[in-house]
Amino acid sequence: MPTGVLVLIGFVFLFLWALLTPSRMDRAVKESIANHSPEPILAEIASRPEDFFARFYQQAMERLWPEHRELASMLTVAVVKSRPDVAHAHRWVDAIQQQHPQVAEQQFSAAFLAEHYNPNLQPNGG
Repeated sequence: MPTGVLVLIGFVFLFLWALLTPSRMDRAVKESIANHSPEPILAEIASRPEDFFARFYQQAMERLWPEHRELASMLTVAVVKSRPDVAHAHRWVDAIQQQHPQVAEQQFSAAFLAEHYNPNLQPNGG
């Protein structure tokens, strides 16, 4: 078989393998769902470059919401407490309070909202 054909077969194989293999974030989300804990997602996000924290948090929230609202809210609480500069998290607090007040009531204590939630951060980047 010519070398070009072997290279092409190898490339196609690697491409398909990459397409079909779940990302590290997908695996972390699945593990978080199975354990009902945001820790695997937080660990995965923490392993990424600092500049991408908000983007990976947003991706995790999009994967969790709406089927796993409680877990998404738990993740949001953890992020707002540990990274108060992430505007995406503050926007999620606001959205959860408006769209699902029963979830917000369970997950966002008055003390959490008073000490950590900053609605003024929302319009700025995240």
